[in-house]
Amino acid sequence: MIVNNLAQASLKAKSEPNYHQLIFFLTATRHPDAQLIAAKQLFILRQFVAQTAETTDLAEYHQRYICWEKEMSFLANRNT
Repeated sequence: MIVNNLAQASLKAKSEPNYHQLIFFLTATRHPDAQLIAAKQLFILRQFVAQTAETTDLAEYHQRYICWEKEMSFLANRNT
């Protein structure tokens, strides 16, 4: 069920990932897969942080990715 909900949400995605909704969902749910999903997203966010680090035109995205990475790290490491 959790995978189906995330898949449906991704179909509505814009050109930029919307991690606010995913972070809210993972924070609110106590589903056993929430920590695993957060860990997988953390890997992706860390790549985004690295890829946008030295590009001035992407500075705003870089700051967003840093904030989301911190939140996702907390969710990936929290005890359920």
